[in-house]
Amino acid sequence: MESLEKQKQTLTRVRFIAELALIAPRHASDLKLALGMIIDLSSEVLPEQDYDGIFYNAGEG
Repeated sequence: MESLEKQKQTLTRVRFIAELALIAPRHASDLKLALGMIIDLSSEVLPEQDYDGIFYNAGEG
């Protein structure tokens, strides 16, 4: 499958899971399960990243 198509498919699945989690939350464990599924799906498509670069010191801004 082409990379762009795979990304689109993954984003569609992530959105579906997120919408279900927002519409019908039953228990905290359901939300944790949904977030875990999103993490698993996104890790298949996104390259490994160094997340330290995302965070910054708000005092430096």
